[in-house]
Amino acid sequence: IRPLGPTVDEQIAFLRARLSVGQPTAFASLIVELPDRLTAVVTLLALLELARQGALRIDLGGGGFNDFYLSLTDDTARDAA
Repeated sequence: IRPLGPTVDEQIAFLRARLSVGQPTAFASLIVELPDRLTAVVTLLALLELARQGALRIDLGGGGFNDFYLSLTDDTARDAA
């Protein structure tokens, strides 16, 4: 049996590689590079898990509901080391 897509843990690793502490990244720029909807859904779940852990900062850009930015917290940098 082959998995249908990436796991939440794999997407958490992807997000940790793409996001930086204090350097906001647009959510749209992350989603646009994903290959399919299933990967996008799993990535959203990974974002929610990082937020639950306190490892993700979410900033609203002020331009509407679709305009938000993501960055890792300082706690994440210590956890990854």
